[in-house]
Amino acid sequence: MRLISLNIWGGTIFDDIIGFIKKESDHTDIFCLQEVFSSQLSESELGERRYNIFQEIKKQLPYFVGYFSPMQDGYDYKNRISNHISFGLATFVRKEIKVKSFEDFFIFGERNNMEGTNEKTLPYNAQCIKLFGDKEKKLIVCNIHGISLWPKTDTPERLRQSEIIIDFLKNKNAAKILCGDFNLFPETKSLKILENGMKNLITEFNIKDTRGTVHKLDKHISDYVITSPDITVQKFYLPDIAVSDHLPLVLDFSF
Repeated sequence: MRLISLNIWGGTIFDDIIGFIKKESDHTDIFCLQEVFSSQLSESELGERRYNIFQEIKKQLPYFVGYFSPMQDGYDYKNRISNHISFGLATFVRKEIKVKSFEDFFIFGERNNMEGTNEKTLPYNAQCIKLFGDKEKKLIVCNIHGISLWPKTDTPERLRQSEIIIDFLKNKNAAKILCGDFNLFPETKSLKILENGMKNLITEFNIKDTRGTVHKLDKHISDYVITSPDITVQKFYLPDIAVSDHLPLVLDFSF
């Protein structure tokens, strides 16, 4: 199977992100996307911002089922707006894959609890999909977007978000993949909590940069794929392409 995780930056580099997803869809089974806008507004109402990026991507993936999980409505990064839009996570799964269940839950705050334009109160969530592979083997894929405030070091809130994720997964009898924009530096205790008993592919493959040329800050690792030991990694790489201010994380695997 193949999984791609990518923070799409709200579709800011629209043509390139759409082209990338369309091209990769022929040989990808699961897309886990972060920073996704969703809106039912008409094209004339949308303006320049890609508030309907979820709907646009869905058009490119007719053979996939799309799951959207909003964290905040009426939010456009640093501004609050009145348009009917939502901001959150999206996971797309190829239709022939048997999905047993889908769950989403908050790892910080609750939906729509942002106070005015105070980004410190922006909520964050996770999506978890349980699916069946060959011989009814079970797999859980968790798509995560963690607290994004700078610097991406340990805070009580970040430690707590990792504990919430682990508490959710600890009694699940299945192979596991955690992926997404965790917004954590590699040396943090918050990341170590998630790594416990798991394989951090960013470390194992000696990846030094997940942000690419579009990102200008001095710390370059924010995104991760972490797997349970029963996941066989066939290939893991980050294409050096400018489709976002993050690089895609591509995993070929079996379980």
